[in-house]
Amino acid sequence: MSYNLSWHISEHVLYLSIEGKPNLQELKAINQDVTNKVRHYKKLNIIFDTTKIEAGYYTARQLRETQTYMNSFSLDTVYFVDTNKLHRLITLMAFSTVRVKFFQCQTLEHAENMLKQRGFTTEP
Repeated sequence: MSYNLSWHISEHVLYLSIEGKPNLQELKAINQDVTNKVRHYKKLNIIFDTTKIEAGYYTARQLRETQTYMNSFSLDTVYFVDTNKLHRLITLMAFSTVRVKFFQCQTLEHAENMLKQRGFTTEP
């Protein structure tokens, strides 16, 4: 399992992608990294790319239990990116009760268009 956490739009939108089959300890490490970034900002957004994750029936429960930043008051909106309907169902099951707003997008471009509608731009 590997993951990437980087700025998509500096100090406004984080990009998080997870690849492979994450175990509980790896998901906790991801949570810690995201939490460390989120706590320093207000109204931060995240693009969460799950297109390369290998998910199973246990994934929804593990995501719900480990990704505690999803209830942070510093986080405003999460955009899940995936074309796989099973992955989209898993993220819906995992995060349907969180405080933040979340949207499911089929492509990164769709998520970027939604961000542009909200006034964010990737252009300098």
